[in-house]
Amino acid sequence: MEHTKHLVQWLICDLQPFTTVDNPHFRAFVNHFCPRYTIPERHQVKDLIIGAFDSQRIRVANELHKIEGRYSLMADMWTSMNREAFLGITIHYIDSNWNLCNFLLDIIPFTTRHTGENIASEVKRVLDEFNISGKIIALTTDNESAMVVCGRRLAESFDSELSSMTFSHYRCAAHVLNLGVKQGLELIDDSINKVRELMSKIKNSTLLCDQLRDLCNLKRIYVYKPILDVETRWNSTCYMLKRLEQLEPALVLLVADNDNIRSLYPNNNDRVIIKVNIDIGNFFLRKKNSSQI
Repeated sequence: MEHTKHLVQWLICDLQPFTTVDNPHFRAFVNHFCPRYTIPERHQVKDLIIGAFDSQRIRVANELHKIEGRYSLMADMWTSMNREAFLGITIHYIDSNWNLCNFLLDIIPFTTRHTGENIASEVKRVLDEFNISGKIIALTTDNESAMVVCGRRLAESFDSELSSMTFSHYRCAAHVLNLGVKQGLELIDDSINKVRELMSKIKNSTLLCDQLRDLCNLKRIYVYKPILDVETRWNSTCYMLKRLEQLEPALVLLVADNDNIRSLYPNNNDRVIIKVNIDIGNFFLRKKNSSQI
């Protein structure tokens, strides 16, 4: 049982598939160190992991009921690489020792429409399952319209259940800041687009990547890989521009030898804009790291 406990813990923490235990090489590896241990097969492992999950969920519920204060929540929708949608709910509270605590309360597969009513219904269901609906005082989400409706529906539900408690819906300050930065970037979109297209062409060309590596070695600079910004990853545009700056000695030579990317290399006006954006990005990164925002 002790061996199986550690096996299950490894499978969970390392995100291993159930079929791992049926792999003959894995079984031979384990049996080499412990010939007397009988390795459970994948169906047994599945039941053990579900059992561990249920036990942990009961323990979490019991621990939450010991907290005399109230809780706040954070909720967010996200989509996996295979296009499956999930709703994540994080809980925040202060324990009896005045420590600020938080952990992931649940991740819910979301197969219905992503409406505010449906999101609020799922959040309420999870809270009822843990029997803590009457102790929620706040919800923080992004500015997506469905989340705004979700906050409104939860406020209506909580106010009707416990009129003495004030429930508040907050919009994530970092997300508000990111929206402002994105609007600002639209004013200089041409310069950013040139850098984005340049990085994309290099990143998607084996020939250009090989040439860039050789030129980095020639200039005795570190061989950095091109970075593309992603709309949903905050600060990624700043990181892309900083990478352009780091690769500049090699990029000058690369674009000189390749007509197809020469027009994408920033001119003097673009450089001024890029420099300002890097300085602004560094400012916000310093503020974020010092917990001032």
